[in-house]
Parts: sequence; C-alpha cells; structure tokens
Amino acid sequence: MLMAQPINHLFQRCLEGQATRSEQQELYALISDERNDEALMREIETAYERFVYQKNPFSPQVEARMLSLITSKDLPKRKPVKMTAIKRWRWVAVAAAAAIVICIFGIHLYRVQQLESATDNAVILAQKISPGNQGATLTLSDGRKIALNDQASGTLAQEAGTRIIKTVNGGIQYQPGDGAGSLNYNSLGTGKGQIYSLNLPDGTVVWLNAASFIRYPSNFAAKGNRSVELKGEAYFEVAKDKSRPFVVTSGSQTVEVLGTHFNVNAYEDEPNQKTTLIEGSIKVAVPGVQKLINPGEQASFTKGLLQVATANTADAIAWKEGKFRFNETPMEELLRQLGRWYDLQLEFPTGVPQRQFSGGINRNVPLSSVLQLLKDAKINFRLNGRKLIVYN
Repeated sequence: MLMAQPINHLFQRCLEGQATRSEQQELYALISDERNDEALMREIETAYERFVYQKNPFSPQVEARMLSLITSKDLPKRKPVKMTAIKRWRWVAVAAAAAIVICIFGIHLYRVQQLESATDNAVILAQKISPGNQGATLTLSDGRKIALNDQASGTLAQEAGTRIIKTVNGGIQYQPGDGAGSLNYNSLGTGKGQIYSLNLPDGTVVWLNAASFIRYPSNFAAKGNRSVELKGEAYFEVAKDKSRPFVVTSGSQTVEVLGTHFNVNAYEDEPNQKTTLIEGSIKVAVPGVQKLINPGEQASFTKGLLQVATANTADAIAWKEGKFRFNETPMEELLRQLGRWYDLQLEFPTGVPQRQFSGGINRNVPLSSVLQLLKDAKINFRLNGRKLIVYN
C-alpha cells in the first residue's frame, strides 16, 4: 500500500499553488492508483472542513493567494471597501472552495486521460488475442480423456458396441452397433474460447458453446427417456422419437421434447436460465411448476420463478451462427460473453458500468475489433494479458 503522507504534502502544495510541474505529476501518479482513494478523500475532506469550520483555517500566504484570485488586477477598478473579519472570511472560503475544485478537477482530468490512454493501448494489445475456435475434450466412461484437437478423423474409441468417430469436419458422431445396449456415460466439455458439435447415438445434433459441458449415454436405452445433462449453453436439433422423450437437465430445470429445435442457456454465472424454442414444442419444468413453450417463445427461470415471453430467436442462437448480437444487453452480460469466447478474466475495480448495449459483430474477429466498439461507446478499460479490467 502506498503511504498517504506524500498525498498530504503534495495535495497541500497543489492547493497553495506552490507545486512544481514534477510535484504535480507525482501527485497525479499517486492518485491514479485506486489504492490511494481513501487517503485522497481524507485530504479533500480536511481541506473542506478547514474553511467551513475554522476561523483562521489557512496561513497568511495561502489566504493572500486565495484573495488574489478574487482581487485580480485585471478586474475593473473599484472603490476600496474595508472588509470586516466575517466578510473577509467569506471571500477566503469561496476562494478556498474554488482552489479545491480546481485541484480536484485536475485530478479527475488526469485520471480520465490516463484511462483513455490505457483504453487505446488495450485495443492495440488485443490485436494479439484471437477469437475462439473448434475444440473440446471428450471423456469416456472409463475416465479416459481425449483432446479432440489433437485427433485425426476416424474412430476414436468403441464402447459397448458403439463406435465413437471424429468426422472429417471435426465433429463427434456415435454409431451404435447391433449389440449396443449397455448404458455407459460420456461427456464433452469446451473450455473458454472453444465450440464443438456432437451427433448423439439417436441422431440428435448438439452444438456446444464455449465453457460448456454435456453428459450423455454412449447409447440410449431402447425404452424410456433420452436424458442428457447440461452446464453452459447448447443448441439442440432433436431427432423425433415419440416413444422416447428427449430430456435436458440443467440444475433444477428440465426441458422435455419429442423432436424439435431449441437453445438452452444455463451458465452458472448468469442470473437466469433461458430456454428458447425455434420450432416444435417443449415442456419446461422447475420444482413446483411446468410450462408449455411455443415456437418464438423463451422460458426464463430465475430466483425460483419461471416466466415465458416472446423472444428474439435470432439473438438467442446468434452464437451458433458465428455472431454476437446484443439487444439492450446489460454491459455485464455482454462482457461475460466476451470473456467466455476470448478466454478473458474480468475485473470491475470501480463497479460494473450500468449501461445497455445494442449491436452485433462476427465472432471470428480479433478481440481488438470488439474492444474498439466498447471504446466508441465511451467504455474505459485496461488489458493485462488475459485480464480485462473495466472501469465504471
């Protein structure tokens, strides 16, 4: 922690108008560090209390300078007026207030300039950070892990008669054999900056967004539900099978379908779970309540409450189409999306900007292109490696 004494001394020098250029720069460097905010506020409060509550708050030299602010030789000549102690003190108080405001304004201006410079520098540094790409880790029922980026196309493994194949386009496909039937569970997980597609044994196609995880059987049973577990976000195109409903469980929410297209957003760091129906019909259930969702609607589950409303389906599945789309999206939610896709750690040292953002951009652009949009929207930030520090 930097000591408060230098701020005390330099702030007083600034207030008295005696600070040299180097002393001003030293003061601005100290106050640009948020760790010194408490000490800075104490100095401002002390200066204010001195001219509000004390009869003789400043030295004769400081009083003379303050009075000179209001008796400038450039003002029109006026008949001399004898000032009483009270009138003189009021003028000193006004001048002191003006001096403090000037000093604080200089501090604020320096901070703004520093943040703008840091923002410009962050946009340049972000050119080195590429967007996410195809990649995932497959975990087999025996615990073996396969980094799919390292594998060529072809058969990866075989479980209970089911072949697990990496396709030419990089996806995963399950091909049940004649003797398939044992219920062995696999899982597929994407990290930050990764996306992947998966063909389940029943023919259902799943697109997995960044930082997501799905657990499923390597071959569905001949009877009963086709059940999978999801954390994060995925888009499903479910193969029709009236005798075996397809069920997606994410936390305490379940989505049941027969054959349809829908998107589930169930990230643990988001305040609500959102299920958006593109076509067909689904039933969304949470403890104590269930609702039937129609195409073009979205079920939102938050704080134990399940609500259904009309949705912008293009926004909901934009990630699958390789785009970011925002429609009055809160800044914090937008930044979380960027964090997952560009593998960023987020920090908000002065609080999250209470802003909403509308617009769109392709997900295949470098981070610098996205940060430029935020800069144009007057958002200030720093970039330290993979850490994006955003200021309110």
